[in-house]
Amino acid sequence: KLIEKPSTSLSVKWSSAAPGGAPVTRFYLHRAQSADMKQEFAEFVIDGRWRFIGDEVTFESEDLKVYQEYFFRVTAENSMGKSPPSEISEALRTHADIPLQPAPPGSNFIGLTEIELGWICPDD
Repeated sequence: KLIEKPSTSLSVKWSSAAPGGAPVTRFYLHRAQSADMKQEFAEFVIDGRWRFIGDEVTFESEDLKVYQEYFFRVTAENSMGKSPPSEISEALRTHADIPLQPAPPGSNFIGLTEIELGWICPDD
């Protein structure tokens, strides 16, 4: 579930599963830009960088692209091994932001009564 939505990070939370007799020692956050299970999810070990709030866990996923959809799933680990991955989240989108600064204009053509200008458009 989405908590916060800045332009290049997302704070996500999930319910912590019953520990199965041994405490959870690590979570793995899997992130993808498509819900298609054929795409490989990037896996991030989030040792000690999560917070428990009641039975929910929160984590901020950073270094994301502006105004891009992401899908998440989580795996828990304890001394007995790794859990199966959670269901995939709904699409979560980072905020849009103002565009990057364009390159300064330059002249492509200078005539007697006209100037044709050109500039490089920013990527984002």
